[in-house]
Amino acid sequence: ITSRSPLTDLVEWRGSRYHELDVDDLGKRSAQTLLRKLGVHGGTVAMNMLVKEYGLHALTLDLLGRLLVEYCNGDPARSRELPPLELAVGSGSVDKQVERLTRVLRAYEVRLDAVELDVLQYLSVFRRPVSFSLLKDVVVHVNQKLGRTERNRPEERDLKTCLHALVDRRLVNLETTESEEFYS
Repeated sequence: ITSRSPLTDLVEWRGSRYHELDVDDLGKRSAQTLLRKLGVHGGTVAMNMLVKEYGLHALTLDLLGRLLVEYCNGDPARSRELPPLELAVGSGSVDKQVERLTRVLRAYEVRLDAVELDVLQYLSVFRRPVSFSLLKDVVVHVNQKLGRTERNRPEERDLKTCLHALVDRRLVNLETTESEEFYS
């Protein structure tokens, strides 16, 4: 089982029936390999700079690498274009790694188009994965409430294209069954 959250239902079996394995932080070499496999260019010095700046958190590095490849031609030096940490908003108790991830996500926020940002907002309302059909209904309902004309709201195929682009960027998860797609 993989999970970002503690599995509270299994607490009584921890250590005897299952063992936790924290995979959030990569080793330095693994972090560099991940960035290279995603298409980030540069030698050891450039990769060390990214690892020093963004840490070894797997999700942060995955999203950072994809962002650099898609929007910066894989150039690690362009990571300087991301909002500085002091502009990343968080409470005083937020640790440095959350701030680093926030910095990467903020860079996506300024690069994604309005429909992609809307879809991310709609998905954030749901605690669990939501079916495409329900998400489509939410989009239609919200757009009607906002008075958006047919020209200003995505058609079903555009919504599907948008979702798959967000999945490709790993900003959204996709789970499929025989009859339906679920997004989170």
